[in-house]
Amino acid sequence: MQQMNFTQQANQMQQANHIYQENQMQQANHIYQGNQMQQANHMYQGNQMRQDNQNLQDRQIQQDQSPFLNQIPQEQLHHMQQAENTAGFSAPNRNVIRVFSALVEEVSRDRGTTFVTISYRNCDGCAAPSDTVRLVVSRDTDIFNEQGQRIRAGELERGMTVDASFSSAMTRSIPPQAQAFFIRITARAPRTEITTGRIAQVNPRGHFLLVMRNQNPASAIQFHINQDTAILDVFGRRTNLSALRPGFRVRVEHAPFMTASIPPQTTAFVVQIIR
Repeated sequence: MQQMNFTQQANQMQQANHIYQENQMQQANHIYQGNQMQQANHMYQGNQMRQDNQNLQDRQIQQDQSPFLNQIPQEQLHHMQQAENTAGFSAPNRNVIRVFSALVEEVSRDRGTTFVTISYRNCDGCAAPSDTVRLVVSRDTDIFNEQGQRIRAGELERGMTVDASFSSAMTRSIPPQAQAFFIRITARAPRTEITTGRIAQVNPRGHFLLVMRNQNPASAIQFHINQDTAILDVFGRRTNLSALRPGFRVRVEHAPFMTASIPPQTTAFVVQIIR
């Protein structure tokens, strides 16, 4: 009888141990699963935060590269992006430079290829164009007029204002060259006249220069230089008013009207030193 009690107690203790172990294992599983779920949630939240930060950085990069992006019509931007996608760019925002209200400084052609030199602002605070690039216009370049109609490269002219997108891969030449993907005319060049002569006076403070067409003082014209005036050296590179000197021979592209003062005065659009 006593042996049966011992046996029964042993069985009960063994059963109690099994129940205790099962409860411990079950509790451990719950804790493990809870930790796994908590770790998964942390990882998910971390990935979401990283993704949100990356999206914000990508938008910031696009905004930094195109400071005037929000100021243009969405339809026009769509045309630009379509041209870039056609050119085979998988990430156009990082491989394409977009510029707006750029001035066409020069148009030249060589063996069927058109080269368009433009100057443009690359920052919000720039009062005048600060960068120049020579665009290589090919058959794949999408070119549009002010009405959004497709035109040929031969219709591009010096003095026009354009919006353009081009490759960020440029040559090391001066000015650098880049493949053009999109060009749209936004304004035509104003009617101008050309005067050639020698500089008699340069006044950087008054922002003007005096040019004599011949040796007669009565032939002098006073040209006002503003922030939009392009001043070029003999090689067609941009320079500034302080680089001009009396005696230099220049070609001045200017407005057709003049004041009745002595000397007559008008606004210069382009001043280029010539040999």
